[in-house]
Amino acid sequence: MKGYTRRRNRRVKGTNKRKRQKGGNAQQASAAAAPFPLTMTVPGSKIKVFTNADKSQPTMEAMIAALTRHKYSYEVLGYGKEWHGFHTRMANYLDGIERYMKESGPDAIAIFVDGFDAICIKDCEPMYKAYKAKPRPMPVVFGAEVCCLDNCDKNTLDWYDKYKLKGGKEAIKSKLEELFPPNKEFLISPESVFPNAGFFMGTAKGLVDLMKGMIASGIFDDQLAAGAYIVKNLDKVDIDIEEKLVRNKVKNREKLPDEGTPEGPGFLHYPGMRSDEQKKELLKKYKEFP
Repeated sequence: MKGYTRRRNRRVKGTNKRKRQKGGNAQQASAAAAPFPLTMTVPGSKIKVFTNADKSQPTMEAMIAALTRHKYSYEVLGYGKEWHGFHTRMANYLDGIERYMKESGPDAIAIFVDGFDAICIKDCEPMYKAYKAKPRPMPVVFGAEVCCLDNCDKNTLDWYDKYKLKGGKEAIKSKLEELFPPNKEFLISPESVFPNAGFFMGTAKGLVDLMKGMIASGIFDDQLAAGAYIVKNLDKVDIDIEEKLVRNKVKNREKLPDEGTPEGPGFLHYPGMRSDEQKKELLKKYKEFP
């Protein structure tokens, strides 16, 4: 857990208004210089993956190569645009999913995933089947993680009361420990129970509603904005506590036996891997999954 940090909560004035990005000819030139296609449509692909990147990094290039290898349609949003914080990503995400819904319909399936600290390890078709087979019917599903830090809405544990899972929120709270004692704001669970905004998946209509709700919340941090939406919309959001779609690798970053198998998750997300050395480590992870 050494070096594991998160963003601090901030709010942005006027967040009900979507911010327009600048860039002009410089943005077009940057997009033209991208080392990979910014969008790819794969015939027969039942999922479109969206990610956001203002520029390229080796981990992003590895992600694009994996999405191509595993037969996903994809689009990189925001490339060459100025980065003004995480509200930039949320606005780009909303633009992307609204276009996708217009093109493919409200029931089309999409994934939004961090491009710099996540990897894809499963083909599109079995990933689609895993989504369709998930045990709860809510249209939008988030990945789950063990940590709840300063940008985590602890009220998301209400979700466990509503669906009578894991003994409810009080049973979960009884098992939480302080990650950095004596700091009661940084908690860790023995199981992945907290939603993580680094990966979410669902129908186009459900994702449009999610992104609009996150932006309307006025919360700058996407993790907290997602938490606020979940608390208000428990009937619309699932949490992948079974880790059939994504696994957030926080405590144990080593390869687990089910990873890379038909029964394992389709994506791995490594929250907090931001330094150059950590990104080099992440690139090595791709070599474990041909």
